[in-house]
Amino acid sequence: MSPSRRTRTSERTAPRRRRKITLLLLCLALAAPAAYVLALRAASASRQTPTANAPAPEKRRAFAPGEILVRFRGESKSAAGERESASLTAEGGRQIPVEFESPRGLEVVRGLRLARVRPEDTLAAVELLRARADVLYAEPNYVRRKFASPNDPSYPTQWALRNTGQSSGVAGADIDAEAAWNTTTGSGQVVVGVIDEGVDIDHPDLKPNVWTNPGETPGNGLDDDGSGYADDLHGWDFFHDDASVFDAAGPFPADETDAHGTHVAGIIGAAGNNGQGVSGVNWNVKLLPLKILGRDGESAAPASVLETVRAYGYAGALRELYDASGGAKGANLRVLNNSYGGYGESRAERDAIRALGDLGILFVAAAGNEGRSNDLTPVYPASYNEPNVITVGSSTRWDNAGYFSN
Repeated sequence: MSPSRRTRTSERTAPRRRRKITLLLLCLALAAPAAYVLALRAASASRQTPTANAPAPEKRRAFAPGEILVRFRGESKSAAGERESASLTAEGGRQIPVEFESPRGLEVVRGLRLARVRPEDTLAAVELLRARADVLYAEPNYVRRKFASPNDPSYPTQWALRNTGQSSGVAGADIDAEAAWNTTTGSGQVVVGVIDEGVDIDHPDLKPNVWTNPGETPGNGLDDDGSGYADDLHGWDFFHDDASVFDAAGPFPADETDAHGTHVAGIIGAAGNNGQGVSGVNWNVKLLPLKILGRDGESAAPASVLETVRAYGYAGALRELYDASGGAKGANLRVLNNSYGGYGESRAERDAIRALGDLGILFVAAAGNEGRSNDLTPVYPASYNEPNVITVGSSTRWDNAGYFSN
């Protein structure tokens, strides 16, 4: 549902507070994942526990059939094993075979494993695993989808950065970007991770700001920096599990592969003041592509918690490498931008986000684009009540909440 008139009125009574928050976020090299508009000035969703938590219908909490995320207690045999086969006994004595795996990245949550079962046994296996004494929790591998948004052609039309009343908008209904740029235009020492589709790292507006792994030798097939990934020169594709972070075969818009991730990266850090294209919120920043989304229809699930948690684990590992090596390895990762979501609440995803917070990584999530209240119908990861999570919605050029924005 759209925000109430009372909410919109109260937002207008606090422009100075909101502008201060916006300037703080800019200085943190933060860009919002707001949809359709480039509006960081949008109202942040409540971090309170939902007062009327009405779960989405079961069919909307889609999951990847045959995949279960299981967190074991302590150092049980299953928790310690890389791969283990087992069998669960269902009602009537029916046996459900299970195979446990340890995909890279899941180590961000201690004891977390992926369990594979027959697709038709997924929910039954979840309940049986939850009943085991050595299991802390078990849950379906919930689906995550991108929150789509179109592109803006040039800075004069980027009213969210500087609204002069263009296109019949309200002058000043923007994020005061130019005032912030008088203080800072960003820093090449700060890395922002883009968890999304892939990013066109050769785009002329993005190429100067793409992160390059300082501890990796390209093309030698080795994991030179010890991150767990070989040849991860500019990030990683968790959907295809390879080092390619951009998969479009032709030019946009004929080929829209990875267009969303490229657009989001441009909002965050398109090189500014370079005489071409658009300007990002940060003129100077390092963009780390973390691809979790494939092409539409490429697989049964566009992305899932398995991909998000693996991406979080990789991001955390790079930050730990950076701190341990004094900057010689890894990445000074300060912010993760997340323009995707779904209806299944995942304890594994939440635990991983909490672990990122322990490393000092800010987690920015899109509120969603269905015009609903996240307090009534939570969307994840936006609705996790964690101290490092900032949830961002969208506002219009007329300083109202976007009609589509959660």
